[in-house]
Amino acid sequence: MYILGLDVGTTQVKAAVCDINGELMGSAAVEYSLATGKNGEAEQDCRDWYDASVKAICVAVKDIDRSKVKAISLSTQGGSTAMLDENFDPVRPVMTWMDSRAQSEALEAEEFFGKDYLYNMSGWRKNACFDPAKLLWMRRNEPELFAKTKWFLNTHDYVVYRLCGVLACDYSNSAMRQIFDVKTLSYDKKVLEFLEISEDKLPKLVPSGVKLGNLTAQACADTGLTPETELYSGAHDQYAAAVGCGAMKNGDMLLATGTSWVINAICDKMLFSSAYIAPGIHVEKGIYGAIASIGGAGKAVQWYKDTMLSDVSFKEADLEAEKRAESAKKVCFYPFFNGIPFPVQRPDVKTTVLGLELHNDRFDVMRAAMEGACFTIKNALNSYIGAGFAPKSLIMSGGAAKSPIWRQIAASIMDVPVEIVANADACSVGAAIMAGVSSGMLESYEAAGEKFNKHTAVEADSELVKLYKEKEQIWMKGYQMLKNS
Repeated sequence: MYILGLDVGTTQVKAAVCDINGELMGSAAVEYSLATGKNGEAEQDCRDWYDASVKAICVAVKDIDRSKVKAISLSTQGGSTAMLDENFDPVRPVMTWMDSRAQSEALEAEEFFGKDYLYNMSGWRKNACFDPAKLLWMRRNEPELFAKTKWFLNTHDYVVYRLCGVLACDYSNSAMRQIFDVKTLSYDKKVLEFLEISEDKLPKLVPSGVKLGNLTAQACADTGLTPETELYSGAHDQYAAAVGCGAMKNGDMLLATGTSWVINAICDKMLFSSAYIAPGIHVEKGIYGAIASIGGAGKAVQWYKDTMLSDVSFKEADLEAEKRAESAKKVCFYPFFNGIPFPVQRPDVKTTVLGLELHNDRFDVMRAAMEGACFTIKNALNSYIGAGFAPKSLIMSGGAAKSPIWRQIAASIMDVPVEIVANADACSVGAAIMAGVSSGMLESYEAAGEKFNKHTAVEADSELVKLYKEKEQIWMKGYQMLKNS
Protein backbone atom coordinates (compact mmCIF):
# COMPACT_ATOMS: atom_id res chain seq x y z
CA MET A 1 0.00 0.00 0.00
CA TYR A 2 1.35 3.41 -0.97
CA ILE A 3 0.65 7.06 -0.14
CA LEU A 4 1.38 9.92 -2.51
CA GLY A 5 2.18 13.56 -1.81
CA LEU A 6 2.08 16.41 -4.33
CA ASP A 7 3.90 19.68 -3.69
CA VAL A 8 2.56 22.26 -6.16
CA GLY A 9 5.05 25.08 -5.74
CA THR A 10 5.93 28.37 -7.36
CA THR A 11 7.97 26.98 -10.24
CA GLN A 12 7.52 23.21 -10.11
CA VAL A 13 5.51 20.25 -8.88
CA LYS A 14 7.23 17.57 -6.84
CA ALA A 15 5.68 14.18 -6.25
CA ALA A 16 6.69 11.64 -3.62
CA VAL A 17 5.26 8.15 -3.27
CA CYS A 18 6.05 6.31 -0.03
CA ASP A 19 5.18 3.08 1.66
CA ILE A 20 3.76 3.06 5.18
CA ASN A 21 7.20 2.28 6.65
CA GLY A 22 8.60 5.61 5.50
CA GLU A 23 10.49 4.37 2.46
CA LEU A 24 10.51 6.65 -0.59
CA MET A 25 9.38 4.46 -3.48
CA GLY A 26 9.51 7.07 -6.22
CA SER A 27 9.75 10.81 -6.77
CA ALA A 28 9.70 13.35 -9.57
CA ALA A 29 9.89 17.08 -10.23
CA VAL A 30 8.30 18.86 -13.19
CA GLU A 31 8.90 22.56 -13.78
CA TYR A 32 6.67 25.26 -15.27
CA SER A 33 7.12 28.91 -16.07
CA LEU A 34 6.61 32.08 -14.07
CA ALA A 35 6.18 35.23 -16.15
CA THR A 36 7.39 38.42 -14.49
CA GLY A 37 7.06 42.07 -15.50
CA LYS A 38 8.62 45.41 -14.66
CA ASN A 39 5.60 46.58 -12.66
CA GLY A 40 5.70 43.71 -10.21
CA GLU A 41 3.71 41.21 -12.29
CA ALA A 42 4.32 37.54 -11.50
CA GLU A 43 1.90 35.29 -13.38
CA GLN A 44 1.45 31.70 -14.49
CA ASP A 45 -1.11 29.45 -16.12
CA CYS A 46 -3.16 27.45 -13.60
CA ARG A 47 -3.48 24.64 -16.14
CA ASP A 48 0.27 24.12 -15.77
CA TRP A 49 -0.30 23.18 -12.12
CA TYR A 50 -2.47 20.24 -13.09
CA ASP A 51 -0.48 19.19 -16.16
CA ALA A 52 2.77 19.18 -14.18
CA SER A 53 1.07 17.27 -11.35
CA VAL A 54 -0.01 14.58 -13.78
CA LYS A 55 3.48 14.28 -15.27
CA ALA A 56 5.10 14.16 -11.83
CA ILE A 57 2.70 11.45 -10.65
CA CYS A 58 3.35 9.34 -13.75
CA VAL A 59 7.12 9.48 -13.24
CA ALA A 60 6.96 8.92 -9.47
CA VAL A 61 4.84 5.76 -9.77
CA LYS A 62 6.41 4.28 -12.92
CA ASP A 63 8.26 1.51 -11.04
CA ILE A 64 5.49 0.47 -8.65
CA ASP A 65 2.06 -1.11 -8.86
CA ARG A 66 -0.16 1.95 -9.39
CA SER A 67 -3.22 0.17 -8.06
CA LYS A 68 -1.58 0.20 -4.62
CA VAL A 69 -1.57 4.02 -4.41
CA LYS A 70 -4.47 4.42 -1.99
CA ALA A 71 -4.36 8.04 -0.82
CA ILE A 72 -3.14 11.45 -2.03
CA SER A 73 -2.79 14.80 -0.32
CA LEU A 74 -1.34 18.14 -1.38
CA SER A 75 1.16 20.74 -0.32
CA THR A 76 0.62 23.97 -2.25
CA GLN A 77 1.97 27.46 -2.72
CA GLY A 78 -0.24 29.94 -0.88
CA GLY A 79 -1.63 33.28 -1.94
CA SER A 80 -1.78 32.65 -5.71
CA THR A 81 -5.18 33.37 -7.22
CA ALA A 82 -6.72 31.78 -10.30
CA MET A 83 -9.74 33.47 -11.92
CA LEU A 84 -11.98 31.02 -13.79
CA ASP A 85 -15.15 31.27 -15.85
CA GLU A 86 -18.25 29.06 -15.58
CA ASN A 87 -16.54 26.40 -17.72
CA PHE A 88 -13.59 26.34 -15.35
CA ASP A 89 -11.33 27.97 -17.93
CA PRO A 90 -8.98 30.78 -16.83
CA VAL A 91 -10.14 34.29 -17.74
CA ARG A 92 -6.60 35.63 -17.20
CA PRO A 93 -3.25 34.31 -15.94
CA VAL A 94 -2.89 33.51 -12.25
CA MET A 95 -1.75 36.42 -10.09
CA THR A 96 0.75 34.55 -7.94
CA TRP A 97 1.83 35.27 -4.37
CA MET A 98 4.88 37.03 -5.84
CA ASP A 99 2.74 39.50 -7.82
CA SER A 100 3.25 42.93 -6.24
CA ARG A 101 1.62 45.29 -8.74
CA ALA A 102 -1.28 46.19 -6.40
CA GLN A 103 0.70 48.31 -3.94
CA SER A 104 -1.71 51.26 -3.95
CA GLU A 105 -4.68 48.92 -3.55
CA ALA A 106 -3.01 47.30 -0.52
CA LEU A 107 -2.67 50.71 1.09
CA GLU A 108 -6.27 51.53 0.24
CA ALA A 109 -7.49 48.30 1.79
CA GLU A 110 -5.57 49.01 4.98
CA GLU A 111 -7.02 52.51 5.16
CA PHE A 112 -10.54 51.16 4.57
CA PHE A 113 -10.39 48.47 7.27
CA GLY A 114 -8.03 50.15 9.72
CA LYS A 115 -4.38 49.43 10.42
CA ASP A 116 -4.53 45.95 11.96
CA TYR A 117 -7.96 44.62 10.95
CA LEU A 118 -6.65 42.36 8.20
CA TYR A 119 -3.84 41.05 10.41
CA ASN A 120 -6.07 40.34 13.39
CA MET A 121 -8.59 38.62 11.13
CA SER A 122 -6.37 36.53 8.84
CA GLY A 123 -3.02 36.45 10.61
CA TRP A 124 -1.37 38.33 7.74
CA ARG A 125 -0.72 42.07 7.53
CA LYS A 126 -1.62 44.11 4.48
CA ASN A 127 0.24 43.04 1.37
CA ALA A 128 -0.10 43.63 -2.36
CA CYS A 129 0.22 39.88 -2.92
CA PHE A 130 -3.05 38.96 -1.18
CA ASP A 131 -6.63 39.01 -2.47
CA PRO A 132 -7.89 42.29 -0.93
CA ALA A 133 -5.29 44.13 -3.01
CA LYS A 134 -5.11 41.91 -6.10
CA LEU A 135 -8.85 41.51 -6.63
CA LEU A 136 -9.44 45.21 -6.10
CA TRP A 137 -6.76 45.87 -8.74
CA MET A 138 -8.44 43.43 -11.12
CA ARG A 139 -11.91 44.88 -10.57
CA ARG A 140 -10.62 48.36 -11.46
CA ASN A 141 -8.21 47.55 -14.26
CA GLU A 142 -9.91 44.53 -15.85
CA PRO A 143 -13.62 45.03 -15.09
CA GLU A 144 -14.84 42.83 -17.94
CA LEU A 145 -12.64 39.94 -16.83
CA PHE A 146 -13.65 40.47 -13.20
CA ALA A 147 -17.34 40.29 -14.16
CA LYS A 148 -16.68 37.15 -16.21
CA THR A 149 -15.04 35.34 -13.29
CA LYS A 150 -17.20 32.62 -11.76
CA TRP A 151 -14.57 31.18 -9.40
CA PHE A 152 -11.72 32.79 -7.45
CA LEU A 153 -9.53 29.84 -6.45
CA ASN A 154 -6.06 29.22 -5.14
CA THR A 155 -3.59 26.51 -6.10
CA HIS A 156 -4.94 23.87 -3.71
CA ASP A 157 -8.56 24.35 -4.85
CA TYR A 158 -7.77 24.20 -8.54
CA VAL A 159 -5.64 21.03 -8.44
CA VAL A 160 -8.08 19.31 -6.06
CA TYR A 161 -10.98 20.09 -8.40
CA ARG A 162 -9.11 18.74 -11.42
CA LEU A 163 -8.29 15.54 -9.53
CA CYS A 164 -11.59 14.74 -7.78
CA GLY A 165 -14.20 17.28 -8.91
CA VAL A 166 -14.68 18.91 -5.48
CA LEU A 167 -14.09 22.60 -4.69
CA ALA A 168 -12.58 22.81 -1.21
CA CYS A 169 -9.81 24.68 0.56
CA ASP A 170 -8.05 23.86 3.82
CA TYR A 171 -7.69 26.42 6.59
CA SER A 172 -3.95 27.08 6.20
CA ASN A 173 -4.26 27.92 2.50
CA SER A 174 -7.44 29.92 3.06
CA ALA A 175 -5.68 32.18 5.56
CA MET A 176 -3.04 33.03 2.95
CA ARG A 177 -5.75 34.67 0.85
CA GLN A 178 -6.55 37.22 3.57
CA ILE A 179 -10.28 36.71 3.13
CA PHE A 180 -10.57 33.99 5.82
CA ASP A 181 -10.94 34.58 9.57
CA VAL A 182 -8.57 32.25 11.43
CA LYS A 183 -10.55 32.67 14.66
CA THR A 184 -14.05 31.91 13.35
CA LEU A 185 -12.89 29.57 10.54
CA SER A 186 -15.15 31.35 8.06
CA TYR A 187 -14.91 33.84 5.21
CA ASP A 188 -14.83 37.43 6.37
CA LYS A 189 -17.98 39.19 5.18
CA LYS A 190 -16.48 42.68 5.41
CA VAL A 191 -13.65 41.78 3.04
CA LEU A 192 -16.00 40.06 0.59
CA GLU A 193 -18.28 43.12 0.57
CA PHE A 194 -15.25 45.36 0.01
CA LEU A 195 -14.22 43.25 -2.98
CA GLU A 196 -17.80 42.91 -4.25
CA ILE A 197 -17.62 39.12 -4.47
CA SER A 198 -20.00 36.58 -2.97
CA GLU A 199 -19.09 33.49 -1.01
CA ASP A 200 -20.50 31.24 -3.74
CA LYS A 201 -17.50 32.21 -5.89
CA LEU A 202 -15.18 30.57 -3.37
CA PRO A 203 -14.47 26.96 -2.35
CA LYS A 204 -15.95 25.42 0.77
CA LEU A 205 -13.73 25.55 3.86
CA VAL A 206 -12.40 22.35 5.44
CA PRO A 207 -9.64 21.33 7.87
CA SER A 208 -6.56 19.58 6.53
CA GLY A 209 -6.99 15.84 6.21
CA VAL A 210 -10.65 15.66 5.18
CA LYS A 211 -11.58 13.09 2.54
CA LEU A 212 -12.78 15.08 -0.47
CA GLY A 213 -13.47 12.23 -2.86
CA ASN A 214 -11.94 9.69 -5.19
CA LEU A 215 -10.10 10.41 -8.40
CA THR A 216 -12.32 11.23 -11.36
CA ALA A 217 -12.34 9.10 -14.49
CA GLN A 218 -10.36 11.82 -16.28
CA ALA A 219 -7.75 12.03 -13.52
CA CYS A 220 -7.40 8.24 -13.59
CA ALA A 221 -6.90 8.32 -17.34
CA ASP A 222 -4.30 11.07 -17.00
CA THR A 223 -2.30 9.50 -14.18
CA GLY A 224 -2.89 5.77 -14.54
CA LEU A 225 -4.11 5.61 -10.94
CA THR A 226 -7.36 3.87 -10.03
CA PRO A 227 -10.83 5.21 -9.07
CA GLU A 228 -10.26 3.75 -5.60
CA THR A 229 -7.51 6.31 -4.94
CA GLU A 230 -8.76 8.77 -2.32
CA LEU A 231 -7.91 12.47 -2.17
CA TYR A 232 -7.58 14.30 1.16
CA SER A 233 -7.45 18.05 1.75
CA GLY A 234 -3.89 19.27 2.11
CA ALA A 235 -2.10 22.26 3.56
CA HIS A 236 -0.11 25.35 2.71
CA ASP A 237 3.41 24.27 1.82
CA GLN A 238 4.97 25.58 5.02
CA TYR A 239 2.65 23.43 7.12
CA ALA A 240 3.22 20.43 4.86
CA ALA A 241 6.97 21.00 5.27
CA ALA A 242 6.50 21.03 9.03
CA VAL A 243 4.79 17.63 8.80
CA GLY A 244 7.54 16.32 6.54
CA CYS A 245 10.22 17.46 8.99
CA GLY A 246 8.44 16.35 12.15
CA ALA A 247 7.83 19.91 13.41
CA MET A 248 4.58 18.99 15.14
CA LYS A 249 4.94 19.95 18.80
CA ASN A 250 5.11 23.14 20.81
CA GLY A 251 8.60 24.67 20.67
CA ASP A 252 9.71 23.20 17.33
CA MET A 253 11.02 25.67 14.75
CA LEU A 254 11.31 25.01 11.03
CA LEU A 255 13.35 26.95 8.47
CA ALA A 256 12.05 26.07 5.03
CA THR A 257 14.31 27.20 2.18
CA GLY A 258 12.84 27.54 -1.28
CA THR A 259 11.98 30.50 -3.50
CA SER A 260 11.14 32.21 -0.22
CA TRP A 261 12.71 31.31 3.10
CA VAL A 262 10.15 30.83 5.81
CA ILE A 263 10.35 30.46 9.58
CA ASN A 264 7.54 28.43 11.15
CA ALA A 265 7.47 28.17 14.95
CA ILE A 266 5.11 25.51 16.26
CA CYS A 267 3.05 26.48 19.29
CA ASP A 268 -0.05 25.50 21.25
CA LYS A 269 -1.87 28.81 20.70
CA MET A 270 -2.12 31.47 18.00
CA LEU A 271 0.69 33.98 18.23
CA PHE A 272 -0.18 37.55 17.23
CA SER A 273 2.66 40.04 17.73
CA SER A 274 3.67 43.65 17.17
CA ALA A 275 6.15 42.37 14.56
CA TYR A 276 3.25 40.78 12.64
CA ILE A 277 4.36 37.18 12.97
CA ALA A 278 1.64 35.28 11.08
CA PRO A 279 -0.32 32.78 13.21
CA GLY A 280 -2.01 29.92 11.42
CA ILE A 281 -3.69 26.57 11.86
CA HIS A 282 -1.50 23.47 11.71
CA VAL A 283 -2.73 20.22 10.19
CA GLU A 284 -3.47 18.58 13.54
CA LYS A 285 -6.20 19.98 15.78
CA GLY A 286 -4.95 22.12 18.66
CA ILE A 287 -1.56 22.92 17.09
CA TYR A 288 -0.67 26.22 15.45
CA GLY A 289 2.14 27.76 13.47
CA ALA A 290 3.73 31.20 13.64
CA ILE A 291 5.21 32.17 10.29
CA ALA A 292 7.58 34.83 9.04
CA SER A 293 8.11 34.81 5.28
CA ILE A 294 11.37 36.14 3.88
CA GLY A 295 10.07 36.66 0.37
CA GLY A 296 12.49 35.92 -2.43
CA ALA A 297 15.58 35.11 -0.32
CA GLY A 298 16.18 31.85 -2.12
CA LYS A 299 15.12 33.31 -5.46
CA ALA A 300 17.80 36.00 -5.19
CA VAL A 301 20.56 33.44 -4.68
CA GLN A 302 19.19 31.29 -7.50
CA TRP A 303 19.10 34.37 -9.77
CA TYR A 304 22.72 35.16 -8.98
CA LYS A 305 23.80 31.57 -9.64
CA ASP A 306 21.86 31.40 -12.94
CA THR A 307 23.03 34.82 -14.12
CA MET A 308 26.64 35.06 -12.98
CA LEU A 309 27.62 31.40 -12.56
CA SER A 310 25.68 29.76 -15.36
CA ASP A 311 28.80 27.96 -16.58
CA VAL A 312 29.19 25.90 -13.39
CA SER A 313 26.94 23.54 -11.45
CA PHE A 314 25.55 24.36 -8.02
CA LYS A 315 27.93 21.77 -6.57
CA GLU A 316 30.92 23.49 -8.19
CA ALA A 317 29.66 26.87 -6.98
CA ASP A 318 29.35 25.39 -3.47
CA LEU A 319 32.92 24.11 -3.52
CA GLU A 320 34.29 27.49 -4.60
CA ALA A 321 32.09 29.43 -2.16
CA GLU A 322 33.33 27.21 0.67
CA LYS A 323 36.83 28.65 0.15
CA ARG A 324 35.65 32.27 0.30
CA ALA A 325 34.82 32.90 3.97
CA GLU A 326 37.82 35.18 4.47
CA SER A 327 37.97 36.86 1.06
CA ALA A 328 34.23 37.63 1.15
CA LYS A 329 34.14 38.85 4.75
CA LYS A 330 33.38 42.46 3.78
CA VAL A 331 30.98 41.65 0.93
CA CYS A 332 27.34 41.98 2.03
CA PHE A 333 24.50 40.69 -0.10
CA TYR A 334 20.89 41.75 0.61
CA PRO A 335 18.44 39.33 -1.13
CA PHE A 336 15.52 41.74 -1.48
CA PHE A 337 14.02 41.23 -4.95
CA ASN A 338 10.60 41.42 -3.26
CA GLY A 339 11.69 44.35 -1.11
CA ILE A 340 12.95 44.29 2.48
CA PRO A 341 11.00 41.44 4.10
CA PHE A 342 9.77 40.69 7.60
CA PRO A 343 9.69 42.49 9.97
CA VAL A 344 9.95 45.62 7.78
CA GLN A 345 7.76 46.36 4.79
CA ARG A 346 9.84 48.23 2.19
CA PRO A 347 8.82 46.78 -1.20
CA ASP A 348 10.69 49.61 -2.95
CA VAL A 349 14.14 48.53 -1.67
CA LYS A 350 15.63 45.87 -3.92
CA THR A 351 18.53 43.41 -3.97
CA THR A 352 21.81 45.14 -3.17
CA VAL A 353 25.49 44.19 -2.85
CA LEU A 354 27.75 46.33 -0.66
CA GLY A 355 31.46 46.18 0.13
CA LEU A 356 32.87 44.88 -3.15
CA GLU A 357 36.61 45.43 -3.65
CA LEU A 358 38.86 44.80 -6.63
CA HIS A 359 40.15 41.50 -5.26
CA ASN A 360 36.65 40.02 -5.00
CA ASP A 361 35.47 37.57 -7.63
CA ARG A 362 32.07 36.13 -8.53
CA PHE A 363 32.42 33.27 -6.04
CA ASP A 364 32.95 35.77 -3.23
CA VAL A 365 29.58 37.24 -4.13
CA MET A 366 28.04 33.74 -4.25
CA ARG A 367 29.29 33.15 -0.71
CA ALA A 368 27.93 36.54 0.36
CA ALA A 369 24.56 35.72 -1.24
CA MET A 370 24.31 32.51 0.80
CA GLU A 371 25.28 34.42 3.93
CA GLY A 372 22.83 37.23 3.12
CA ALA A 373 19.88 34.84 3.13
CA CYS A 374 21.00 33.55 6.55
CA PHE A 375 21.62 37.02 8.01
CA THR A 376 18.11 37.97 6.91
CA ILE A 377 16.75 34.98 8.83
CA LYS A 378 18.89 35.83 11.88
CA ASN A 379 17.42 39.34 11.86
CA ALA A 380 13.90 37.93 11.65
CA LEU A 381 14.56 35.54 14.56
CA ASN A 382 14.99 38.53 16.85
CA SER A 383 11.21 39.08 16.61
CA TYR A 384 10.59 35.50 17.73
CA ILE A 385 13.03 35.84 20.59
CA GLY A 386 11.16 38.99 21.62
CA ALA A 387 7.92 36.99 21.61
CA GLY A 388 9.43 34.26 23.78
CA PHE A 389 10.71 31.84 21.11
CA ALA A 390 14.48 31.41 21.48
CA PRO A 391 15.29 28.41 19.29
CA LYS A 392 17.68 25.79 20.64
CA SER A 393 17.90 24.34 17.15
CA LEU A 394 16.44 24.82 13.70
CA ILE A 395 15.01 22.11 11.48
CA MET A 396 16.09 23.04 7.94
CA SER A 397 14.40 21.79 4.78
CA GLY A 398 14.40 22.66 1.10
CA GLY A 399 17.06 23.48 -1.46
CA ALA A 400 19.61 25.14 0.83
CA ALA A 401 19.49 22.10 3.13
CA LYS A 402 21.03 20.08 0.28
CA SER A 403 24.12 22.31 0.24
CA PRO A 404 26.80 21.30 2.80
CA ILE A 405 28.36 24.77 2.88
CA TRP A 406 25.03 26.61 3.04
CA ARG A 407 23.76 24.63 6.03
CA GLN A 408 27.12 25.14 7.76
CA ILE A 409 26.79 28.88 7.14
CA ALA A 410 23.25 28.77 8.59
CA ALA A 411 24.34 26.92 11.74
CA SER A 412 27.26 29.30 12.30
CA ILE A 413 25.32 32.53 11.70
CA MET A 414 22.40 31.41 13.90
CA ASP A 415 24.89 29.84 16.36
CA VAL A 416 22.56 26.90 16.99
CA PRO A 417 22.54 23.34 15.66
CA VAL A 418 20.75 22.94 12.33
CA GLU A 419 18.87 19.69 11.93
CA ILE A 420 18.71 18.35 8.38
CA VAL A 421 16.02 15.87 7.40
CA ALA A 422 17.07 12.86 5.36
CA ASN A 423 14.71 13.85 2.55
CA ALA A 424 15.16 17.56 1.92
CA ASP A 425 11.92 17.67 -0.15
CA ALA A 426 9.85 17.89 3.00
CA CYS A 427 6.73 19.37 1.39
CA SER A 428 5.91 16.43 -0.88
CA VAL A 429 6.82 13.90 1.81
CA GLY A 430 4.75 15.89 4.32
CA ALA A 431 1.79 15.73 1.95
CA ALA A 432 2.26 11.97 1.67
CA ILE A 433 2.28 11.67 5.47
CA MET A 434 -0.95 13.70 5.61
CA ALA A 435 -2.52 11.28 3.14
CA GLY A 436 -1.37 8.36 5.27
CA VAL A 437 -2.62 9.70 8.61
CA SER A 438 -5.88 11.00 7.16
CA SER A 439 -6.68 7.69 5.47
CA GLY A 440 -5.78 5.65 8.53
CA MET A 441 -2.85 3.94 6.81
CA LEU A 442 -0.57 5.63 9.37
CA GLU A 443 -1.58 5.57 13.02
CA SER A 444 -0.71 9.18 13.92
CA TYR A 445 1.63 12.04 13.10
CA GLU A 446 3.78 11.09 16.09
CA ALA A 447 4.07 7.51 14.86
CA ALA A 448 4.75 8.71 11.30
CA GLY A 449 7.53 10.93 12.61
CA GLU A 450 9.45 7.94 13.90
CA LYS A 451 9.40 6.39 10.42
CA PHE A 452 9.74 9.38 8.11
CA ASN A 453 11.70 12.04 10.03
CA LYS A 454 15.37 11.12 10.28
CA HIS A 455 17.48 14.12 11.29
CA THR A 456 21.23 14.84 11.10
CA ALA A 457 22.57 17.74 13.18
CA VAL A 458 25.02 20.29 11.77
CA GLU A 459 26.82 22.10 14.60
CA ALA A 460 28.02 25.68 14.46
CA ASP A 461 31.70 26.06 13.54
CA SER A 462 33.48 28.08 16.28
CA GLU A 463 35.77 29.92 13.85
CA LEU A 464 32.89 30.81 11.56
CA VAL A 465 30.78 31.91 14.54
CA LYS A 466 33.51 34.40 15.45
CA LEU A 467 33.82 35.63 11.87
CA TYR A 468 30.04 36.00 11.49
CA LYS A 469 29.57 37.90 14.74
CA GLU A 470 31.87 40.55 13.26
CA LYS A 471 30.34 40.38 9.80
CA GLU A 472 26.81 40.60 11.21
CA GLN A 473 27.61 44.07 12.54
CA ILE A 474 28.76 45.15 9.06
CA TRP A 475 25.72 43.52 7.41
CA MET A 476 23.31 45.16 9.86
CA LYS A 477 24.78 48.63 9.19
CA GLY A 478 24.00 48.16 5.51
CA TYR A 479 20.55 46.79 6.38
CA GLN A 480 19.74 49.82 8.50
CA MET A 481 20.94 52.13 5.74
CA LEU A 482 18.71 50.42 3.18
CA LYS A 483 15.74 50.25 5.57
CA ASN A 484 15.96 53.98 6.30
CA SER A 485 16.77 55.10 2.77
